[in-house]
Amino acid sequence: MARFAGGDNRGTEQLVPGTPYLVMESKPYLSYTLFQSILKAGREGLVISRQHPAKLRELGLSSKPNEIYWLSKSPGDRNIEATDIGGVLKCISSFIDRHHKSIVMLDGFKYLMVNNGFDTVLRLIQRLND
Repeated sequence: MARFAGGDNRGTEQLVPGTPYLVMESKPYLSYTLFQSILKAGREGLVISRQHPAKLRELGLSSKPNEIYWLSKSPGDRNIEATDIGGVLKCISSFIDRHHKSIVMLDGFKYLMVNNGFDTVLRLIQRLND
C-alpha cells in the first residue's frame, strides 16, 4: 500500500504563499507529500478530492487536514457534485476566510474539467487567485 511521505519540508521552501500551483502527475504522491509537509509546518489544510475521504485517511491524512471533501455524485454533507463549480468556490473561499494560514489541495482538476469544461474550471482557478 502506498503511503504519503511528509516527514520533512524538502521542496516546500520554494513555494510562495498565495500562489496556485499545478502539479502534473499520474498519481498525486508528490502533491500529497508537499501538502503533508506544509501541514506539519503549521498550516491548516483543505482537500477536495476524487478519492473517498476514508481512503485518504488510510494513506496518512488522518490527523490533518481539518477538512476533506469528496467530489462525488453521491449525496453527503462533505460531498460536492463536480458540476457544482459554485459549491467548490464557496467551499474553498469559506475555508480560506476562516484559516488565513492555510493550504488547499484540489485533487480532481481533470474530473472538474470533464464535467464543466476547461474554460469554466480555469475561471474558477482565476477567481480563487484574485
